[in-house]
Amino acid sequence: MTIGIRERQSASTKLYEKFITDDFSKIRDQLTNKGYMINSAGDFSTYVGWRNKGRRVKRGEKGLTITSSKRYSQPHFYFNRPVMDEKTGRQVFYMKTKTYTLFALEQTEIDTLF
Repeated sequence: MTIGIRERQSASTKLYEKFITDDFSKIRDQLTNKGYMINSAGDFSTYVGWRNKGRRVKRGEKGLTITSSKRYSQPHFYFNRPVMDEKTGRQVFYMKTKTYTLFALEQTEIDTLF
């Protein structure tokens, strides 16, 4: 069984949600140290996450890059094709930390072009 594009996006979203749950205090502390008020997970997101919410990152704003403290299972792809195990015929997965670049709500504005 291979993972298609929709499934990859869904898996990516679930992985991001796990990352936020597992590392919320670390994210909150680092963004607070940069001077941003973080009360909930809705106060920060990735660049694409803000675009999906109808906001855009202000010009010149720098995101905070955070690497997860845990390793997560991820499907292995090679040139956008899933890697299959030759013996079992199943898709290969591997454990890896994830890195996200996050922006606080104060670094965004409502996207009027949307």
